[in-house]
Amino acid sequence: MEKNHIFSVDMTIFYHIVSSCIIQFTMQFSKWLRRQIESKLMTQSEFALRAGVSLPSLSRWLAGSTEINGVNRERICIITGISRDQLDRMLRQRQRDRAA
Repeated sequence: MEKNHIFSVDMTIFYHIVSSCIIQFTMQFSKWLRRQIESKLMTQSEFALRAGVSLPSLSRWLAGSTEINGVNRERICIITGISRDQLDRMLRQRQRDRAA
């Protein structure tokens, strides 16, 4: 029994560590994307051009007022180096935040 109790405590600690990492990872998408654009030393216009979208479309992404389709998600992944799974998680979190 004592082992189960210790295991439960260890799992609780593990859960909090993982939760903390997920929360940090799922920072607001627009903030993350702005940082990515800045870290690549690009203007928003340059990023939009590389992503194959108009500047107004990029502005809507940054404002969170429009969803990003699959092709554009792939382009974001290529430009930023993030995996599609990571990007999808961030965007799902954004949807949950907007619904709340």
